[in-house]
Amino acid sequence: MKVLLDVDHSFAWAHGGVQTIAENLLRLLPQFGVEVEPLRWWDAEQNGDLLHTFYMPRGVHLLAKKKGMKIVCNVFLDYLASNGHLELTAKRLFIPAFKKVFRNYARELGWYFGQIADAVIFPSQYEMILGKRLFGVSREKSHVILHGVSQNCLDQGQSLERGDFLLSLGTIHKRKNSVLLAELARELRIPMVFAGRPYAEDVYFNEFRSLVDGEHVIYKGFVDEETKLELLRRAKGFISLSLIESGCIAVLEALACGCPVLLPSLPWARSIYKDYATFGDMKNKKKLKRQIDAFYRQPGGNLKPFPILSWKDVVAAYLSVYEIALSFKNGAAR
Repeated sequence: MKVLLDVDHSFAWAHGGVQTIAENLLRLLPQFGVEVEPLRWWDAEQNGDLLHTFYMPRGVHLLAKKKGMKIVCNVFLDYLASNGHLELTAKRLFIPAFKKVFRNYARELGWYFGQIADAVIFPSQYEMILGKRLFGVSREKSHVILHGVSQNCLDQGQSLERGDFLLSLGTIHKRKNSVLLAELARELRIPMVFAGRPYAEDVYFNEFRSLVDGEHVIYKGFVDEETKLELLRRAKGFISLSLIESGCIAVLEALACGCPVLLPSLPWARSIYKDYATFGDMKNKKKLKRQIDAFYRQPGGNLKPFPILSWKDVVAAYLSVYEIALSFKNGAAR
């Protein structure tokens, strides 16, 4: 089996979870006897059995199917998984109507991914449900694979003595609510360590940087793997106020290191971590402030341990989906 990986953006421009998944597939698939390469758009001689896209496949991917390739896609419906009931109801009416009237345009937007792909991988059960309800993806083609963590993260565990700081790990970006979290840390006079880099040193990042005081808002910038794991093992708690996520590898790493987690009370977070994390009200800043203060003073509570997988286990799950996709013929499994 030979797999080609295709991503719709450069990791040099936008690092993140997709980069981590792709890197682990490139590193670990050969251990299962699978040949894997990044798609070389300039190379007309490159071939493969299966094209794995990290976005909704569009009309152009039908050309790959005509050449005999199967298509597997990771679809991240994080922007929809943060919508409320009324917004989702409106989209449930709008998307099918749009597809019916503007079929070709909808195909180029990737809204026919359930028909073009031979298998669709969602990071959560909730996103799989949205894929079916909003885009008509069949249950037969749908698969759920949450992200993994490094074996080093699992091996090191949680043996270090916890400090008195909270940790925010991730890109410094408006979507992550970095400025809001920094403001709350200063108002509460709670030490909050931020680790991560911005996509660009823009207005938002400069606003965040203006809040860094070295006492309540401590900015480490980008940290290496060893430092990141030490922070996760020493932090009193981990906080993400991200508005939009698909699973979030940083949350999984925190849970793997035994670090209590506070997440926004949004569908993306509750659908996966309902019994494993504390949640904060994003609609009421005063209430959120009290919740963060309470979390700092007594993190964790009686929450259940989250079932964490290594990246090798996750890649094995991807391989199973590849094998299913390769067994499909004319839309049905052989």
